Amino acid sequence: MFGRNRKIQNVMGHEIDRPRLTKWGYKALILYVGLPSVLLLLLLDIFLYFLFRYAFDSCYGIFCYL
Repeated sequence: MFGRNRKIQNVMGHEIDRPRLTKWGYKALILYVGLPSVLLLLLLDIFLYFLFRYAFDSCYGIFCYL
């Protein structure tokens, strides 16, 4: 992956593939990194919407154009 040897290696006479991320690795990456990031950004967006809408009495985002 990052800075690792990308060639096929021989270990005790057996050829092994280069290291790669498996489908379970991708699922774990989405579950533990992607989903919390999206939820955090969603909560931040909701907080900023109510802050601008009711505290500053101004429009927020695309609702300004409607």
